[in-house]
Amino acid sequence: MPPGHDPGAASPRRTTPVRRLLPRVKRSTGSYAGILALSLILALVAGVLSGWFRPVYIGRVMEDAAVVAVTPGSQEFDTWLGMITGSSILGIIVALIAFFRAPELLGPRMLAWVTFCSLIGAFTIVGINDAVAHLVHPVPAEDALQIGQDYAFVPQVTLHWGVVIAPYLALLTYWSAAVLVRPGRTPFDDDGGDRPPSIPGSA
Repeated sequence: MPPGHDPGAASPRRTTPVRRLLPRVKRSTGSYAGILALSLILALVAGVLSGWFRPVYIGRVMEDAAVVAVTPGSQEFDTWLGMITGSSILGIIVALIAFFRAPELLGPRMLAWVTFCSLIGAFTIVGINDAVAHLVHPVPAEDALQIGQDYAFVPQVTLHWGVVIAPYLALLTYWSAAVLVRPGRTPFDDDGGDRPPSIPGSA
């Protein structure tokens, strides 16, 4: 027994770091999850901003209780074009970040994942846009309408086939980057090691 040791004192208990208790996650899994999270965050921001500034119709209540639109132009087309533009920019950004931040994952799997994340981002933008626009411009109750007053009305817009534009541009951007940039960015030596799966046309 070492001098000065109290037999009645409790011996210190060894603690296990929290990191050892948690399951180990592969780096590739973290990269895939990060790209999905990035897509959702960018889509959320884009949806909130586009919904807040979404074009609306201004309707004026006439004496016969009819509502007449006094806003010129097609607000549906402007809204549709804004959603397409926002989701397309998001898809391109996600594709470029995935390519430059995770070059070791270059291959068909990441190409498909980037396309999928861009599609999810496009749907997210549409949903958040509609929700925010209706919160900013709520539909007034019929008994609250006053003759001669102007009210904002949010037009109903659906992307239809336009929802595939963002994932298509994301796919095209990632594939183009692989073809144009990959020869100088591959982390594998030409004289030995195993090569990662390549995208057709990028070798």
